[in-house]
Amino acid sequence: MAALRVSSSRLSTTFRGVLPNQAIGISTSSAVKTKVGKVKYQKTSKSGVRKESDTFGELEVPNSKYYGAQTVRSVMNFPIGGETERMPLPVIKAFGVLKKAAAEVNKEFGLDATVADTISKAADEVISGELYEDHFPLVIWQTSSNDTYPTAMHIATAVEIHNTLLPGLEALHNALDGKAKEYADIIKIGRTHTQDATPLTLGQEFGGYAQQIEFGIERVKVCLPRVYMLAAGGTAVGTGLNTRIGFAEKIAAKVSELTGLPFVTAPNKFEALAAHDAMVEVSGALNVLACSIMKIANDIRFLASGKVNPTQCEAITMVAAQVMGNHVAVTVGGSNAKIAKTAHKEGATLKETALKLGYLTEEEFDKWVRPEDMLGPK
Repeated sequence: MAALRVSSSRLSTTFRGVLPNQAIGISTSSAVKTKVGKVKYQKTSKSGVRKESDTFGELEVPNSKYYGAQTVRSVMNFPIGGETERMPLPVIKAFGVLKKAAAEVNKEFGLDATVADTISKAADEVISGELYEDHFPLVIWQTSSNDTYPTAMHIATAVEIHNTLLPGLEALHNALDGKAKEYADIIKIGRTHTQDATPLTLGQEFGGYAQQIEFGIERVKVCLPRVYMLAAGGTAVGTGLNTRIGFAEKIAAKVSELTGLPFVTAPNKFEALAAHDAMVEVSGALNVLACSIMKIANDIRFLASGKVNPTQCEAITMVAAQVMGNHVAVTVGGSNAKIAKTAHKEGATLKETALKLGYLTEEEFDKWVRPEDMLGPK
């Protein structure tokens, strides 16, 4: 499953119809000139492109695109894979769900209703998938995004498990179980060490295959309670700084309402942000399924009679091999989280740097930068 990739992305892709001066990381192609943080949005031109700028300078953005300078910058900085390794559609849809949930929850906390409703409407377009081809060019090879990507990753994984994986596995199980009943009276020679052994029925063999898939389904379902736990509301490091009290619980409830799945806020945001054990666990369950399916397909093609190339069996063994390989990558990714990034690489304190840059006076810094006030939501 593409949604299990333990990579993260600073998605600056944008939603249609939202004014950029709301400081929500969203741009529009309308003739607006303002400044959000350090990203400047400028008027469109007749040349087919508009100029937008970030802290690194100006960039040209096609007028037909809803994204801004940060997305263009990301495309330039991460030229890996291109179209073949774009962010999967389920993850983009999950971000739409998360953005819609955040808009509606923040509306309860006082966000202007017009702004909230516009964001929610734009998010619906993202959720529909209709904007995917033209407006979401970023690849999966990205950098951090605090609590948003871990949340979207869990949403996408849970939705794909329910909508795609489990129905497919149930269909496979039912087909194998049906063959077990159909072949109940066909007696054949068993095989041990690839040699002839004592008799059994073909139905008994297929019954074993059906049981493998049934156990595989159970393993996936056992993982789901951890996948339902969302990091949203943990913000940068898990404390919930800059959120409102109750935001985390409300947004999990809203995501649950939008998806119909029992999402809850993660009980420990530090674990939810610093580790991706739930993803590794799901990948492990998929790895077991891949092993089971590889064995079933190989048995069928080895024991089949007649000169008919087992193309379907061989195709599914290729998929199984890919899932096994994915699990290695997910395992490595999950084990390589670092508790810190490069916050201390300059050898200077935050206060020293702020004073050097002239952003604050010493008195202002001491008044406003108080670690004891940064330990949780307000």
